[in-house]
Amino acid sequence: YNEAELCRALRVFMPPRRPFLAATVAAFLLAFACGPAAPAAAQVSTAPVKDGMTRSDEAFAKAIALHQAGDIIGAIDAYEQALKLVPWRLDARSNLGAALKAQGNNAEAERHYRRALQRKPDYASAWNNLGNARRSAAEPAAALSAYEECLRIQPDYASAHYNHANALV
Repeated sequence: YNEAELCRALRVFMPPRRPFLAATVAAFLLAFACGPAAPAAAQVSTAPVKDGMTRSDEAFAKAIALHQAGDIIGAIDAYEQALKLVPWRLDARSNLGAALKAQGNNAEAERHYRRALQRKPDYASAWNNLGNARRSAAEPAAALSAYEECLRIQPDYASAHYNHANALV
């Protein structure tokens, strides 16, 4: 049934002098004729579904921006979010260590560098960062060892050369 047919049928049965009753009966008959009300259609998003890696990339990009802006606490939160989504993400792990080191938490920073190095022993950036944490912890011999490992892996790593030279002083 459609609404126009129902209204024509109701005029036959219900005189127009009782419009409220006619409207009530029309609503009842319309609902009865159409069957039970269908549940509202779910809103369907046309946006592509983001996988864990995409969301991790977004969290990582946010973390870098916060880190560069000096918001270390915000950066730590965003790096941790990136790692929750993709736990093996080495760049986020190493940068999280750098943010923790910036807070003065060298032990926790070193733990994250070591976790990255367990996964990828030839990760030069993590060796350089580990050297920085050891140097901040007043362990110059350990810092030199980390810088040397970094330079063995990547001989043209300028920052490691600079850090190595400063650790010698």
